[in-house]
Amino acid sequence: MWLELSESAFPSARLSRPRRQVSGLGPGWSRLDAGSRGRRGRRRGGGSAEGRDPARQRPRRQDYGHRAGSQGQDWTTLTNPPNICPGPQTQYKICSTQPCHSGVPEPRSQQCEAFNHVQFMGRFYQWEPFTEVRREQLCELNCRPVGYRFYVRQAVTVRDGTPCQSNSTDVCVDGQCLTVGCGGLLGSGARVDVCGLCGGDGSGCRLVLGTFSGPRGATGYHRVITVPAGARNINVTQLDNSRNYLALRDLSGRSIINGNWAIDRSGTYEAAGTSFTYARPAGSVGSESFHAPGPTAEALDVYMIFQQQGPGIEYRFTVPTDILAGAAPLPLP
Repeated sequence: MWLELSESAFPSARLSRPRRQVSGLGPGWSRLDAGSRGRRGRRRGGGSAEGRDPARQRPRRQDYGHRAGSQGQDWTTLTNPPNICPGPQTQYKICSTQPCHSGVPEPRSQQCEAFNHVQFMGRFYQWEPFTEVRREQLCELNCRPVGYRFYVRQAVTVRDGTPCQSNSTDVCVDGQCLTVGCGGLLGSGARVDVCGLCGGDGSGCRLVLGTFSGPRGATGYHRVITVPAGARNINVTQLDNSRNYLALRDLSGRSIINGNWAIDRSGTYEAAGTSFTYARPAGSVGSESFHAPGPTAEALDVYMIFQQQGPGIEYRFTVPTDILAGAAPLPLP
């Protein structure tokens, strides 16, 4: 059975203290409280109520204000107390999103290893993180000794900036697990909308959607549509498998995908400041496509390499409305 040990008052801890089962722990884990400090009749404010100097007692009311008259009269509350404003008093923002160098221990591991040279229950252990805890315990520093079946809460909170879990972007701040918003503000809940705007509602762009069925009889490269600069969420797909192929060029005519009658392999191709992922089926199942998150730094032309009548091509992307407002109409086929 796994045990959680706590030793808050050295060296009075004893393994013979009563065991207390805690709900929500992983299979086989339980907690053993040992050496907890008692509170002997102390009240908030320190000391006992008997024998306290009345002149040193604080007033019962906690309103912001000043004495209305002489000592002993009630407090007068101010209409606009100083230095008080609505909303949270503190905001936290991520200042760096660069991953740590390979080989650098994770922050939680470093914090557990700091206790390797601190005695626990009269001996030394090699500590590693213990993460099989409930969500409300994610920001506690729980460690277990290597090779043993118990763990210890070494600190009430981990250091600020410690990830709540491995491979997670959520971080612990002041003992709370906060989600990183798209603007780097912790706990904001802001997300990037379909237009690429942080905290937007999707109204800042227009969806361009259409199909191209192909020319009549002429074999070769045929332009489908021009994708303007600033486009996002680009997706071009053949509606079914055929002997036709997709192609992509910049406006100068430089080929990016499937140029000069050469068919490229599936993969990632860099162009116009974004990455295009090109996929074509190896056999008769599936359909050819390419997509990119954008935004594009320049306009690009989508082509069909036409060889036979087929089901056609579907294209879609989003364009910011401010770009559309000052641009010429999209050159549709």
